[in-house]
Amino acid sequence: MTVLVRDLLSLHSFQNAKLVTGQTGIHNEVDNIMIMEAPDIENWVTPNELLLTSLYGFSNYSEAELESFIAKIHHFECAGLIVKTDRFVSQIPKAIMDSCTKYHLPLFQIERDIKYNDIMVEVMQLLFNETNMLLQQYRLINQKFISLAMNGTSYKEILVLLEKLINNPVYLYKQLHTSAKPILSGDEDSEDVMILSDLSSVEKKEHTSYHYKERNFRYKNNDPQVYREIVVPIPQIKEENLYLAIREAGKAVVAIDYMAIENAISFIQMEYLKQASIREMKYGYSNDLIDDLISGKVDSKAQLEMILNQFRMDIGGRYRFLTVESKNINNQLTTDFNKSDKHTNNLIAAFKKVWPDIVYRIRPYRINFILNTKNETIITLKKKLQQLIDQTKSQHSYLQIGISEEGTVDLFPKHSQQALETLQLAAKIYPQAFVISYGDLGFYRLLLKLPKDSNFLDFVPEELIQLQTHKNELYRTLVTYLDNNQNIKASAAALFIHPKTMSYRMNKIISMLQIDLTNADEVTQLNIGVRLLKVAEERLAD
Repeated sequence: MTVLVRDLLSLHSFQNAKLVTGQTGIHNEVDNIMIMEAPDIENWVTPNELLLTSLYGFSNYSEAELESFIAKIHHFECAGLIVKTDRFVSQIPKAIMDSCTKYHLPLFQIERDIKYNDIMVEVMQLLFNETNMLLQQYRLINQKFISLAMNGTSYKEILVLLEKLINNPVYLYKQLHTSAKPILSGDEDSEDVMILSDLSSVEKKEHTSYHYKERNFRYKNNDPQVYREIVVPIPQIKEENLYLAIREAGKAVVAIDYMAIENAISFIQMEYLKQASIREMKYGYSNDLIDDLISGKVDSKAQLEMILNQFRMDIGGRYRFLTVESKNINNQLTTDFNKSDKHTNNLIAAFKKVWPDIVYRIRPYRINFILNTKNETIITLKKKLQQLIDQTKSQHSYLQIGISEEGTVDLFPKHSQQALETLQLAAKIYPQAFVISYGDLGFYRLLLKLPKDSNFLDFVPEELIQLQTHKNELYRTLVTYLDNNQNIKASAAALFIHPKTMSYRMNKIISMLQIDLTNADEVTQLNIGVRLLKVAEERLAD
């Protein structure tokens, strides 16, 4: 729909005009026309401008100067040159004709009796009509998309409409690597393609407001033709990539097509926001229902059954709670799952891949999962969870998971708290354990039953407390020795000391505490004591 140089030939004032040279440039776009009687075009000229002149200010120019001037016109991307002869020059200088031929610049010659005003009015009227037509086309295109949205739309319907408007296949991508497949297309019969080049930026056009890129491709159906794919990243609200792609397989994309593309992008964004709002509403509603289950605030059996049906849960089923946190190498929480959408979604997707019907509740620094444990022993459950941890572990963080006892729906309040407390206590006494169940806590489960104001030091031998307080190096030596199953060499390696030094320290500890490390009961008391001290330290720090 853009005005081209060739369109000028249909004007009355160009009836007797002669296209002297530059036939290959007649497809140049025309945005404006200006009268030029001086060579200072760099001060006012704009791209796609048509220049009208009688060469009045060029009568004394040498051939080299004329060639340099036409090169300047080419540099500023002018659409063409119209020369009126028989007033100041009887014929167009050969240097101008040769230079226009060299740069494929359309060069018109018009007769003396053609008035500047007639040419200006007719060309401006043509441009004005084109602008009006573009505005009308934009209104019609926009109205089509509005009508689609008013009747309830989808990504698919937007793509189908865009494809009809621009006569080219269109696609949505989530990734742009060369082997990435579109997630959606306007045509069900989309063909496989081979990407031939990297993405490069496209120069901004008059009717575009988004950042366009392009790359070359060809179809894998033995068609050797190379085509262009235009790719537009769609700005989104959340951490989600979405790209609109247009393959120029039907025809070249022109100005009116860009209007349709821009409209499609806007309505894709609106559809994204609509779907995101619906998801947020459903998510909030689901969270309220899960919170009611966990807190036991369900008023009737009918309401309980309604909530369980919502999550495809069985009132007679057996369930475990899993509490998941993300830690760094210093055993500190690293991820706010409410704010890290991409990481959270990937983690939930990993769990759902193993247990499709698992129910989850996202909290700031943890995720609670409710798992139906039918045909799932604690051994197989731990094995699967460990595999998930290995898959999601990064250089800077890892998952730590607490598992509740197995029980029925009525025990949800108790088991929800149990999974959380298991994880919190395990982080203190088993900081390197990735998966730990309530049963794994053994004796330490008694600690969970103590009042919150209990002093754990009451259960620790006084001699051990004094060793920690006054001989901390020897205390750390003892802890390392117990952690390494009373192995001198392994303990020495962990402390970066010589085994003889390790043996010397242990003899000193045995003498100070008057303990017998061959006595199983005493070793058990020491293990419990050092872990209780660890818990007491953590509680004090909290």
